[in-house]
Amino acid sequence: MERSQVGIQKTSNGEENDQSGKGFYRQFFYTMKKGFSFCFWGSFKEEVDWKSPIVFLGADKSSFKLEVSEAEWEKDFEQKFTSKGIDGSPILLLSDAWVTDGFYEQCEFVISETTDFRYIKTTIDQTDYSHSKRPEKSEVKLLLLKKGTVIYPGNNTADLQKQLDNPTFKTIGYNVYKTI
Repeated sequence: MERSQVGIQKTSNGEENDQSGKGFYRQFFYTMKKGFSFCFWGSFKEEVDWKSPIVFLGADKSSFKLEVSEAEWEKDFEQKFTSKGIDGSPILLLSDAWVTDGFYEQCEFVISETTDFRYIKTTIDQTDYSHSKRPEKSEVKLLLLKKGTVIYPGNNTADLQKQLDNPTFKTIGYNVYKTI
């Protein structure tokens, strides 16, 4: 569930103004619905004595109730939710990268964001004569996977690497990756 709050509300003379509903920023808070929770597995070399059932996680130090219980590691959990359960070595993008539309169908899982890309035309056809003699932006806008993307390949890592080895984009410093 989402809740928002307007922050730092001041008028031009520096006095606080609670009536306007406008501010310098708006902050959003999210809470999980009742009955929902999340978990993680941990292993410790020594026994840990939890002094408080409240822990603080995340950048904004959100508070969570912590319940600890002993359990055996479930192999099924490992295969479903960790990289050990995914075939092939993960691929890490060291630069932004362009891939074809069918790329995602060959992946088991991708952690990524995209960014826009337009190239510069350096030659002008006779039909598209530029009076300024300046390079022009392309009409085509491409989406690139951002640097830092992690790709878990499906059945064939070689096919994904072949797409990433695009010589045109490699020449201009894109599509640089390593397997991890």
